Amino acid sequence: MAAAIPARTTHLQLGAILTFIFRRSHTLLRSRRLAIALMLAVVLAAAIALVYPQARATGQEQIVAWSRSHPFLEALGRPLGAHDVFVSWWFLAVAGLLFVNGSICLMEQIRKAARLNRKSGFQAGARMMEVSERKRVARSTLDEDEIVRLLAAALEERGLAVRKGRYRGHTGLLAVSNSWAQWGTVLFHAGLLLTLVFVVLVALTAAEGQFRVVEGGGFKDGAGAYGSYGKGPLGPGSLGGYSLTLRSFEPLHRRGSFSPGPASDLLVVAADGTRFDRRKLTRGEYFTVAGTNIFQNAPWGFAPVLRIGYPSGKSAVGAVMMRRYEGRGASTIDRFDIRGELKGTVQLLDFTQSVRVKPRLKVSLFAGERRVLTQVLSFGQTKSSKGFSVTYDDFKYWTEFLAIRNPWLAGVNLAFWLLIAGASIMYVWPSTYAWSVVVEEDAARVIYMGGRRERFSKDFAAIVEGVKHRLESAERRGLADES
Repeated sequence: MAAAIPARTTHLQLGAILTFIFRRSHTLLRSRRLAIALMLAVVLAAAIALVYPQARATGQEQIVAWSRSHPFLEALGRPLGAHDVFVSWWFLAVAGLLFVNGSICLMEQIRKAARLNRKSGFQAGARMMEVSERKRVARSTLDEDEIVRLLAAALEERGLAVRKGRYRGHTGLLAVSNSWAQWGTVLFHAGLLLTLVFVVLVALTAAEGQFRVVEGGGFKDGAGAYGSYGKGPLGPGSLGGYSLTLRSFEPLHRRGSFSPGPASDLLVVAADGTRFDRRKLTRGEYFTVAGTNIFQNAPWGFAPVLRIGYPSGKSAVGAVMMRRYEGRGASTIDRFDIRGELKGTVQLLDFTQSVRVKPRLKVSLFAGERRVLTQVLSFGQTKSSKGFSVTYDDFKYWTEFLAIRNPWLAGVNLAFWLLIAGASIMYVWPSTYAWSVVVEEDAARVIYMGGRRERFSKDFAAIVEGVKHRLESAERRGLADES
């Protein structure tokens, strides 16, 4: 019966297995197919990031339900889309593993590029290339120095930098394409790694700076205050002392369109009263703002502005944010309250979804459980009951916006451009490696060659054919001289 394996040995084996997995995955990351698959995964994640928030905002519950049934998709979509930031522990764990693996891969690429581009890089390059498939390309009776000279000429003809050295007792050559190709691979892997890092940082820190303008129904005191910011995912005050106010957002009819655009109507105000102007806001110097106007799929609605008068003579002014209603022949109803003293309902009557028509309103006002006012008002009307009055002052439209106060978004752009630059260099100047060894066998000399045959088979085949042609020509000249 086999003896039990000590726990320490088990831990060592587990560490060896994990190391093996990382090394194997690092090797796979050099594959173009895996790189393409990774890029497709990024595109899929970006698509989810765009589709999921829109679907969630516009009430397309079937899309939301589908994405929620696939937690991996939701975990990708939410952080990248920065809507309702969701960072699960397993998502962070996977990101951590990818970070470790990507770091190993990046360091290996830097080490390889540095070694291959040094004059003393023959030994490192030969060891690396030895694991590739070798091919016996020719057998020759020429002198070794002549064979090496012909090999070098054939490789240099392909635009490769050739270095001569000794490896395991044999004379060999290492041919490497220009350094741009190797450093392009380094840039590409650096871009992948930084993209992962910054996306995770955005996902983590956006939880402190995400909010929507006009998140729902509410009666806001003070003329002109037609917006609000909702509490962040971490709770009230998670915005760090910043508030977002929607001011003068009046996309009323003007030459058949809604104007002005949503971004120009946003105003960010710090807790100390410092005002960030719209230019800075739009350019993202303080906030990055994502929003759409009501012609797109962003949620939007109506905001009738009411002025409520009390018997005591005081009044309250605010807008009731009502969501768009898609049905026909039905009205939209919403509720509001005023500092907990009064409650009410607003119903839109005979509304035709046209900006040229300000609908009539049916307003009901309650003091506790007692109804104190129920009136139907046209635009600009004032009606009273039991000492209370209601005035239909204005009619506005509203939409939802997303603002992310996040400095890491610039890092995402930097990583993306590194990725593009690295990929461009890789494919404009593809890296080619070839090595050859001259071995003494049976009173003759045999030339073995290896290289990146999988990806650059045409280049490699051309190199081999060039070597064969030069050797055959030299041997024919030698025979002719002897005769």
